[in-house]
Amino acid sequence: MAVRTPAASDPEHGDGTPPGTEVLLLAQHPIRELPLATRERTNCNSPAESYSQQIPPRLPYDKSVGLPVLPTCLEVILNKDVASNNEPILLPEPNHVMFNHLYALSIKDGVMLLSAILRYKKKYVTTLLYKPI
Repeated sequence: MAVRTPAASDPEHGDGTPPGTEVLLLAQHPIRELPLATRERTNCNSPAESYSQQIPPRLPYDKSVGLPVLPTCLEVILNKDVASNNEPILLPEPNHVMFNHLYALSIKDGVMLLSAILRYKKKYVTTLLYKPI
């Protein structure tokens, strides 16, 4: 290994690097001289041809790629399907970011829905207000 540091009087290296930079020249070592941990990391079972910088083409009708998943704070209980039996025990537990906020769904059939979720000790209270417009 050779390290060359330019003198302070050198304005530039011959290769155009600014003064004060170090140029490191590393010699190629045979693999038998490398440490054991390095030799173990360089062993790869996949062929080198399997890696490239090309982006694979995307098929327009490929169904394997779905829509992105919403973050958990945006998954509101009001937007989810409710189980067939309307027992409040089966409702999912609300997130902490949903408390003390007023939610409004779009007006459907002339009815507007407002909702608020409150927490009292270990219980959750969801209040719904249906308002005809």
